[in-house]
Amino acid sequence: MMRGAGKKDGGITPDVDGSVISQWRPGGEPNDADAILAAISYLTFGDVLLIETQSFYSSANGKVWPAEVHDATFQVIRLATALGIIVIEAAGNGDMYSISGNDLDLFISNKKKVLNPASRVFKDSGAIIVAAASMDVPHKRIRYSNYGKRINCYAWGEGVVTGENHSASQDTPINIYATNFTGTSSAAAIIAGVAIAVQSIYETKFSMRVNPSQMRHILSSDEYGTASANGRARDKIGVMPDLKKIIDHYLQAPVRQLPGY
Repeated sequence: MMRGAGKKDGGITPDVDGSVISQWRPGGEPNDADAILAAISYLTFGDVLLIETQSFYSSANGKVWPAEVHDATFQVIRLATALGIIVIEAAGNGDMYSISGNDLDLFISNKKKVLNPASRVFKDSGAIIVAAASMDVPHKRIRYSNYGKRINCYAWGEGVVTGENHSASQDTPINIYATNFTGTSSAAAIIAGVAIAVQSIYETKFSMRVNPSQMRHILSSDEYGTASANGRARDKIGVMPDLKKIIDHYLQAPVRQLPGY
């Protein structure tokens, strides 16, 4: 999760105060829903919650999906967005065996296509779901990135710099960096930075904050985003938000209440 202001460093939002809550709970088991619920207690309207995890829905295959495919996780994400918290969620890195992306439109839970906005049984958590694309122009969907109509936007899924993993058993500095942060996790982190920047500018200008549906509209807008190589309809990864266009054109007046899907 990210909020407020803190020590200056590199990155798209260098003054952000970021905190981390692990999905590993005191009992020794991972629990996404419980971790998100714990994070909510630290956040207020307009803050940004970044979900850097993906989930298996079935143990019978190697397919991974957005964390919200499990109902308990969906419900707490929906609670977060209902409270006005901006939730950025990684789309997931596809089929671990075939190294190919999964189409969220085809995901089925209890015989229902809950991740397909065109379905009558679609379930909308209110989160901004992010896919991964190449760093080169035109941006192509990374082979293993999930995709689908539910995807709101994309960002780089390769060549991203982040804090390096560090082993406490090694007597080496911890303030080092890695340049190989990849997949929908790196893409979601970039979009979280964009959301924080947009929120900060909007709050400074208008003394108010953008709500989750408004933020999702801004970051998924064709008018203020960069299309993928083959376009939204074919690639099904949305657009990459263009922060300069958003600042120059969209953030010149208070935004109205905006529709969802």
